[in-house]
Amino acid sequence: MKQELKLHQPFLTERANRFALPDTNGMTLIGKWWHGSCESVAVIDSDHVAIGNGQLLQILRIFDHGQPRVIGEVAVSGKVFDLTIRGRYAYVVNGGILDVVDITNFTQPVVIQTWSNGTPYRLVQADKRGWDFLYLGGGSLTVLSISTPGNPQLVTSEAIYQYIWWDMKQYMSPDSGLFLYAQNSEGVWFDVFNLTDPANPTRRAIEMLRVYSFAVTDHYLFVNNAPFITVFDITDPMMPDSLTRFILPGFVYDMTVAGDSLYAGVSGTSSWLYTIDITNPDIPMIRDSLLHAGPGHYLTAPLRKIVTLDQRLFLSTTL
Repeated sequence: MKQELKLHQPFLTERANRFALPDTNGMTLIGKWWHGSCESVAVIDSDHVAIGNGQLLQILRIFDHGQPRVIGEVAVSGKVFDLTIRGRYAYVVNGGILDVVDITNFTQPVVIQTWSNGTPYRLVQADKRGWDFLYLGGGSLTVLSISTPGNPQLVTSEAIYQYIWWDMKQYMSPDSGLFLYAQNSEGVWFDVFNLTDPANPTRRAIEMLRVYSFAVTDHYLFVNNAPFITVFDITDPMMPDSLTRFILPGFVYDMTVAGDSLYAGVSGTSSWLYTIDITNPDIPMIRDSLLHAGPGHYLTAPLRKIVTLDQRLFLSTTL
């Protein structure tokens, strides 16, 4: 029987462990999956996710929360760094190459196209508005048209000072269009791109000390500039305004926002998933925490990527 979860009861799935949050006071382990590494995860639909496991793109069926299983896989051009789903296609970056995978048949995904311009890429996202564009983060911010989904075409490439290497996230401003925030490889410059016109992105570089990961929600940006999480007002998306900051005990690999909660994957002497109440972003409060154990109970296995779908959270873990 498929379990239905209420608001603030997210289903968490990752490389080894999956957790349900039965109420706002605690999380419960409900299943495990132990078959390789997982650099990235992307939602296909309510019953399926795609993961990067080494050089494999794998499709997992998650209808049975306690027994997720691989139902299809295909080898791509290199180790999967990141992936995104648009319609019946998966777009996978593995360094200098973008692979396009047809996932119409979940049991038999097929690589149908590759694209490269010689630039290394580590991140890929489909346009949050549903427009036919892909954004690649690496040696530049590169915009591809996927109006023909199986045949990406270069639209433009925006040169930057350093690689976009660790994190980038889109923000739909209620007032002024689509923006993309990106952290570069030096962990110092924080780039903001206005993508209202994807063919002509504009960029503003903001100097911040030790930027590693971040999350964005309506009007607020949460930045990990260890040891602090700094909260910014982004009423003007191109001009973040610092509001407050707080400390989590460890290094934050990724964060995401769902409802009035900020979820953070934290690794130190052990690894934790933290839930922070951001009902009032000026006064964030830790609501809950859960000790995470990876394969063989490696307590420092980092929670690499956290993505959301409705009332679920999906986490990827690597060693």
